Amino acid sequence: MTRPTASPKVHQLTVRDRKLQAYIGQRHSEVDKLDRNYVNLDPQAAQISTIVVDSYSAAADYVFSFNGVEYTYTEDSDTDEDGVASALEAFINDLGAIYGFVTASAATDTVTLTGRLPGYTFTLTDSDAKLTTATTTSAADADAVEFGRALVSAGYPTGSVTDVEDTLESASLAETGAFTAQVDTWTPAEAAAASLFGATVQVKGLDDAVAVTVTATGTVADDIDLLDAALNQALADLGLDDYVVVTNTDTTLIFTADIEGVEFSSTVWTDEALAHTVTSNKSFSTSLLRAWAGVALRVSDEEASLDFDNDTVGSYSANATMLVAERGEVWVENDDSVSRGDQVWVDLSTGEGLFYNAAGTDRVPLPLSKAEWIKAGRSLDNETIALLRLK
Repeated sequence: MTRPTASPKVHQLTVRDRKLQAYIGQRHSEVDKLDRNYVNLDPQAAQISTIVVDSYSAAADYVFSFNGVEYTYTEDSDTDEDGVASALEAFINDLGAIYGFVTASAATDTVTLTGRLPGYTFTLTDSDAKLTTATTTSAADADAVEFGRALVSAGYPTGSVTDVEDTLESASLAETGAFTAQVDTWTPAEAAAASLFGATVQVKGLDDAVAVTVTATGTVADDIDLLDAALNQALADLGLDDYVVVTNTDTTLIFTADIEGVEFSSTVWTDEALAHTVTSNKSFSTSLLRAWAGVALRVSDEEASLDFDNDTVGSYSANATMLVAERGEVWVENDDSVSRGDQVWVDLSTGEGLFYNAAGTDRVPLPLSKAEWIKAGRSLDNETIALLRLK
């Protein structure tokens, strides 16, 4: 008699059973790494409000309210509106209940109150016909920066001798709002008819370059029109018109980045020894590559609560010191099924700062000398990850 065999137990894997490969913003290896600290200040702002002295009256009361509490300054030995404003400055700065929150400074007939801390909101009102109050800058806190996002340096905050906030460089999310578009404006000299007139443009991070040559007509405005048309056609043929566009006037040929944060090089030349001039705003504020800081790393003291059923990405809060990877291997959010050696694009759309392996709307390429993809990672719930190498 054959004895029945027991059916093997089949264990259905649940989300909890599957091991998470990595967290977004986590380092993959400690080999050849380089990290740096930045502070998260963007787009924080201190509130700025003003009191304008509209009229002068000897020995009159000037009444305003700060955070709902009414204060009265009685005019004494001033001679005009400017004098009252100066006296109000001293009056406010002597009041601990106000001076602990704002500083006051006077210029002509206006007293400006500036919050001591970014994000702190105060109320300033008046019920006095001799005064007018207004808020010119609203208070704002810095936005949270999620782990694994691309960051750019925002430079050092401006400080005074009594400040400590200007000692650490700040960084912000890599997005178009952090940049202005690069513009190169060439003013070509007039070339003789039948000579050669040319122009080139290359987007930093891409191998393809555009180079066009036309036969000069002897009229610089016509030659510029020819170069304009040839350049835009060549850019479109290579798929580079999403990065740079060319326009012109009768005297200038203008190259403009289509995406704030794209950096490019341009030239205009003739086969004659002529002096062509150029003005450019190319700088830290126009180029992702120049402002590049790195990737926001995951740190335990700033992370959000995590669980295997509903993973969340941690983030740096306002005014937090951020640990940023400049070099090394980091896990980031990505679902492109990347392959080893793929090029990296950074999405500069508002609120993104994410990484991809192909061009797209508002995406700026990083040179392979700066970054490359290593491999795709395992997905868990709605999160997909991939391994990025910064060089």
